[in-house]
Amino acid sequence: MDTDNAYTDWQSGSLRVVQNLRGEYSIWPVAKDLPFGWAEVGKSGNKEECLKYIEEVWDPEEIHAPTTVDTAST
Repeated sequence: MDTDNAYTDWQSGSLRVVQNLRGEYSIWPVAKDLPFGWAEVGKSGNKEECLKYIEEVWDPEEIHAPTTVDTAST
């Protein structure tokens, strides 16, 4: 399989907007299970529609630092 075509193919299908715990957005194929740590935000469509939505709602100032576990107190 040509890897360039595989990369392009998933982007031309039905996509959804997802967000992780840090507040970062991405697009993900509707037909694939979400990776751990990502959740749907309720927007789906083609690539252009999803990226437009992200552009409208994303605030880079709201990116959260990863949560760390304080092992010294346990």
